[in-house]
Amino acid sequence: MASTAVNFYFLDCKVKDGIPKFSYQLKEGWSSVQIGKTLFKNEGLYDLSIS
Repeated sequence: MASTAVNFYFLDCKVKDGIPKFSYQLKEGWSSVQIGKTLFKNEGLYDLSIS
């Protein structure tokens, strides 16, 4: 039977002054940075999704 294990990885990122800075290091686990939300806000898309 095939293994059903799933591993999670993310690209390390820090947000400074609303701008994401990536280290381009792959880390195991989940990121605490909500990068999608940050990018949506920076591009003005967050306001469109709330309307």
